Amino acid sequence: MSSIKLTADSGGGTFEIKAPASSGNTRVITLPDTGNLTLGPDNQGVSMIDEYRVHTSFQGNADPVQNFERSDTATMNFPIGGSGMTESSGIFTFPQTGLYLLQFQVNWFFAGDEREVIINIEVS
Repeated sequence: MSSIKLTADSGGGTFEIKAPASSGNTRVITLPDTGNLTLGPDNQGVSMIDEYRVHTSFQGNADPVQNFERSDTATMNFPIGGSGMTESSGIFTFPQTGLYLLQFQVNWFFAGDEREVIINIEVS
């Protein structure tokens, strides 16, 4: 296994990057082209991650969709950092002012002559 290890000048802690031992895949870390970059708990980057999903299928109109649950997959425990979002009756509340990335995935199936799907994310 290859690694890069940096030790603090004062004999303090170390920082180490190790390549995966059993994978032939290449991992890339790209840092922004900026001076004095700080990574860690005091950075201005991602401070909270949360995930919700629709836990049951439904048909017909739903405005708003109300069958959400916080994701409880085995690999992640949401929320990560911060207090996380809250959801009530399909309305999401964010814990603080900031920039958020919202993503959604939709699957639908056509039956007969019904050929219209309308999806909206409404913000206030």
